[in-house]
Amino acid sequence: MPKVLVLYQSSHGHMEQMAHAAAEGARAGGAQVVVKRVPELMSEADARKQGMKWDQPAPWAQPSELTDYDAVILGIPTRYGRMVGPMASAARRTAPPRSAAARASASRAKRTLRVRVTRASAWQRSPLDSVDEH
Repeated sequence: MPKVLVLYQSSHGHMEQMAHAAAEGARAGGAQVVVKRVPELMSEADARKQGMKWDQPAPWAQPSELTDYDAVILGIPTRYGRMVGPMASAARRTAPPRSAAARASASRAKRTLRVRVTRASAWQRSPLDSVDEH
C-alpha cells in the first residue's frame, strides 16, 4: 500500500478542505494517507489578528519527513499569481544546499537573461505606434 502525504497551506480553511478531499480520494484508491500543513511564517498572535484559521487538525510537517512517503500531493494557494510565502519557504528548505560555484553561475545566468530581456523589449515597437491620432 503506497504512503501518500497531502501537504497544504491554508490561511482561512479553503485549501484545508481541498486537502482533506484529496486525501479521501487517495484513500479510496487504496493509499495510506497522512495530511499535514506547512509551518506558518508568522506568530500565532499575528495570524489570529489577521483572521487566519490557526486551529487546524493537521500537524505541522518537517522537510526531513518528505522522504518517508511514496507520493506527495500539494495544496498550494496563490497570492497575486505566486505561491504563498509559507509554502515557498517550505519548498526552499527541502532543496539541498548549493555550492558557491553553483550560486555564482545562477547569478550570472540571471544577469544575462535580464540584459537580453531589456534589450529585446527596447527594440520592440507597439503596433499602435504607427497609428495616427485624430
